[in-house]
Amino acid sequence: MGYKRLIVAVLALTIYVSGLAWGPTGHRVVGQIADNYLTSKARKAIKEILGNESLAIASNWADFIKSDSTFNYLNSWHYINIKQGLNYTEFSN
Repeated sequence: MGYKRLIVAVLALTIYVSGLAWGPTGHRVVGQIADNYLTSKARKAIKEILGNESLAIASNWADFIKSDSTFNYLNSWHYINIKQGLNYTEFSN
């Protein structure tokens, strides 16, 4: 009987932890990978916007401000809505 509870607890913890996979570290990794693929023109444009802050660090900005009601007007910047049922060509255009 004790093993069943342990298995359930481990499974619950695994599901919970996998849900956190895109936390700050995940966002920063994606930001760093994106930074590695920037053209010099894109890098310059981003530098004008972010100054000395890296793309990896800036990638968490939306998560940090979403709990501050002062920034509620920016909520839609954290996601996009995509019409369902689009094929690849329709989505790409």
